Amino acid sequence: MKKTILALSMVGITGFIGCGGGSEEAKELLQRLLKIVGIPHNIVTTVCQDSNSNGICEALEPQATITITQGDSVSSIWQKITQSKEGEYLLETYDPALPLLLVLQDADSVHYDEGTFTLNYNGLQETQTEKELSILESMIDANHLTTQNVSAAREMKNVDDFYAVLLRDLEANINTLRAKGLTATQTMAGNIQEMAEELLSNGIEKTFPDSMNACNGNQTCVDALLGTLSTELLITDAEAEEIKQKQQETQEDETPVTTTQNKLDFSDYMVKSSTTKEYMEYHKYLNYDETTSTNREEVQVNGNILTYTHYYGTSNESSSTTTVTINDTTINSKSNDNEHSQEIVMTRYVDIGDTLWTWSHSDSSETYSYTSSQVCTADEQFTNFSHGSYSYSGDILKVKCITESTNTSTYDGETQTYNSKDIYYLYFKKDSGNIADINENCYNEQGSTYDSEGCTSNGYSYEYYLEN
Repeated sequence: MKKTILALSMVGITGFIGCGGGSEEAKELLQRLLKIVGIPHNIVTTVCQDSNSNGICEALEPQATITITQGDSVSSIWQKITQSKEGEYLLETYDPALPLLLVLQDADSVHYDEGTFTLNYNGLQETQTEKELSILESMIDANHLTTQNVSAAREMKNVDDFYAVLLRDLEANINTLRAKGLTATQTMAGNIQEMAEELLSNGIEKTFPDSMNACNGNQTCVDALLGTLSTELLITDAEAEEIKQKQQETQEDETPVTTTQNKLDFSDYMVKSSTTKEYMEYHKYLNYDETTSTNREEVQVNGNILTYTHYYGTSNESSSTTTVTINDTTINSKSNDNEHSQEIVMTRYVDIGDTLWTWSHSDSSETYSYTSSQVCTADEQFTNFSHGSYSYSGDILKVKCITESTNTSTYDGETQTYNSKDIYYLYFKKDSGNIADINENCYNEQGSTYDSEGCTSNGYSYEYYLEN
């Protein structure tokens, strides 16, 4: 059995927390056992407590180490899960009642989010010392089934074959629902409910377990029963449309006022349908002549996933691709070129002045080091924008980005450091995506960009979308 132990000294915790004080000091560190049932261990990615109830395991996988610094409160110490043996995880927590997440990844079967999907569970009750993590338990915790509904099924013969079909059909349904444009959260909620209802209507409480037991291990008999059940569990196109409508209505009803109401939805400023966009670029560096170039990007929209393929100049060869995934509260952007990849997590709902995203990068060798950081904020919103000979109208969002970098190199024993600061603006039009990039550059004596508010530019880089 594979074992991974994440040990954290109780003495160490007490010492750190004692310095900060607070009402949580006297809480006891508790241990609870989590048993994964009916799910292959090799697709389990993460088990965590969802401390902030956002549906994401944000910082810890089972193998991760935990860093605690002086001043941390108990509530800020990430809840720890350790694998005690295959399929069983030891949860150490001050609050077992917090909800649980089981993150799975099966890229061979699930065609979205690199095969990753999440099952949600309630936390443990006060008297519980262990909890099952399974597809059935997720249905129970969502109030679509009861423990009594599935008690016979859990004990029936060939139950592992049943679990395998349950997982296979769950994954197939994920693909069906995601293809309809549902988010990962909407997909799992609708999927779990629909499959639970089908289990109930197909006699999961008694009739189906009795039939499985009557097969007495005959695989042909078992396969026939499971084949019939699978036909009912798989979501049809018509059912998917009904689930989509229901989930969208539920989301509208449950949208937290304090989180999204009256805020800008940054996803509204992205392309809504597949298209090809052409851009014109103008560049000038110090006393050199202005240069111009063209580029284009092809955008494929598939539900909540947008794939951008970028082409520069007249070449038909792609120089880079960017995949944008619109989630419930975040937008993930992952770019790849021939040599590098970059991933940014953006905040989906913002007010003017809020940070949309941050990004940092570093690289080093024996003679070279480089660090760079970027902060982009929602700056202004207006209905008309003009620059140079280009004009745009509509719902336009201006985004301000500041990128600061430090470059240090050593040659023949001499070390030189170059600092740069770049302030530029991105413009997005509702339903059309990026329409302009405006970068007025102030170059210093070293030839590096070092912008400041109001500086006199001696170079620029402009890019404009050529609207049809």
